[in-house]
Amino acid sequence: MILESMSQTESPFIADQELIRARKRFIRRMPVFLYRLGFGPLLGVMPILILSARSRSTGGSHYTPLEFRRQGSRIYVLATSPDAQWLDRVTRDPNVTVRIGTRSFPAQAVRVQDAGEAVRALYLFRMNAPIPLRWIYWSGRNREAVRPNVLKSNARRYTFVRLERIPDERKALEPVAADRAWITILVIAALVLLRLAARSRRG
Repeated sequence: MILESMSQTESPFIADQELIRARKRFIRRMPVFLYRLGFGPLLGVMPILILSARSRSTGGSHYTPLEFRRQGSRIYVLATSPDAQWLDRVTRDPNVTVRIGTRSFPAQAVRVQDAGEAVRALYLFRMNAPIPLRWIYWSGRNREAVRPNVLKSNARRYTFVRLERIPDERKALEPVAADRAWITILVIAALVLLRLAARSRRG
């Protein structure tokens, strides 16, 4: 009876947690869906790239949207957790493909080991964040967030990866591609609806 009552009382909480996790997964995957729908050029104005890394299970491309910062020819991404799946993939096989807007190129993922470089990368993320995202990085302490000692302390909490462009002939993974078949389906559906509307008016 005790176990049954516990399961009954916990099930709504578990269901809520599953719903929250599902929503988070959907939000994280949204940029990939938008790229596949052909809206990559619109996303190109945002600091979001699609990383194609080799999947352990299939050996094909696995797509992960990541926020990035650029410093000259260097592109930085970060993992907030050392257990991030994309980080595990690029550790096993550092040859990746990067897609930013309409452009894609092969790259090598290099984990940042130098503490000074990690601090500089974190500075880029905090100072160059889009205005809607600055509250996440700055936490309402703009001046404190970019002080050298604060940056040095916080940089240890993240894993930074530098994406270095490599020659095109070494490209092995396909970037996320647009599938515009939905446009045809949408046009057909619109024509059907218009025809049904015309029939209803005649009747």
